[in-house]
Amino acid sequence: MAARSTSPISIPLMLERPVATVAATAPLALDAAALGRLRELDPSGKRGVVRLILSAYETSLRRARTELSAQVGDADPKILFLIAHTLKSSSASVGALDLSAVCAEIEAALQPPRGGAPESSRAGAALDGQIARLDAEADAALGLVRTMLDG
Repeated sequence: MAARSTSPISIPLMLERPVATVAATAPLALDAAALGRLRELDPSGKRGVVRLILSAYETSLRRARTELSAQVGDADPKILFLIAHTLKSSSASVGALDLSAVCAEIEAALQPPRGGAPESSRAGAALDGQIARLDAEADAALGLVRTMLDG
C-alpha cells in the first residue's frame, strides 16, 4: 500500500517482508522526512532528481552487497569498515535509517585508533554476524527503493 503524492514517486507506507531478514520492529518504509529533503531538490519533480538519486543508491547498494558477500567466512575488517562507512550516510540521505544505523554500529565497532587501521582483533564469527545484519538491512532497503522506483 502506498500514499500518493504529486511527485512521480510515492512513499510506501507498508510493505511485507520476511521477519527472518529484519527485526520485527523495523519500519517498513523509507523515512518520509529524508525523502522530503530529496524532493526539495526538485520540487516540481520534472527533472526526476529523486528517481535519479534512488537509482544511483540502488546501484551503489547492490555493488556493496557483492563486496559484502565476498567477506563472509574471511572478513577483512578494513573492507567491512569502508563498506559501512560508505553506506552510512548515503542510506540516511535516502531514508534507509535502519541500514544507516547498522552501518554506524559496525563503523564504530571497527573504528581504527588514531592513525591506525580498522580494528582487526575481532573474531571472524563476530564479523560474519555483522555482515549478516548489514546484508539483511541492505536487502530490506533494496526492496523499499525498488518498490519506489517501480511505483
